[in-house]
Amino acid sequence: MNGDEPGEMPGGGGPALAGGAGFNDRPANMLICALAARDGNAILSVSGELDLAAGPAFLGYLKRASDGGAHVVLDLSGLRYIDSTGINALLNAHAKFARTGRRIALAAVPPTIRRILGVVAVEDVIPVFPTVEAALESLRNPPNGQ
Repeated sequence: MNGDEPGEMPGGGGPALAGGAGFNDRPANMLICALAARDGNAILSVSGELDLAAGPAFLGYLKRASDGGAHVVLDLSGLRYIDSTGINALLNAHAKFARTGRRIALAAVPPTIRRILGVVAVEDVIPVFPTVEAALESLRNPPNGQ
């Protein structure tokens, strides 16, 4: 490691850190997911950056969250960044869930992320709720027309 590789600090000081100057010492582009169950549904809390580098890990967590046929609420309150890879992962997950009669909902989406999702019309496909509790309440009721 000589500092010339992507993700490395110049001079070979190890992986680049987000925040700079030691203010926020964590690896850049880190995605953190936590899984919980409530009311027979899965809640997947997503923090950090959902991008090309984090896509495979996110899909793995999402698969684990959906094991057993549960509906899934994605708590995005800690999400700082999403790119086209992350957006496609959300849309593909929605399509897969719909084919199997399950639902996915987004909750507590930060304003900057919500603007991005609005621009690409994700909110027209996947329901977005202000809180995890509101999303869970929506999952207790069948979708309109069923």
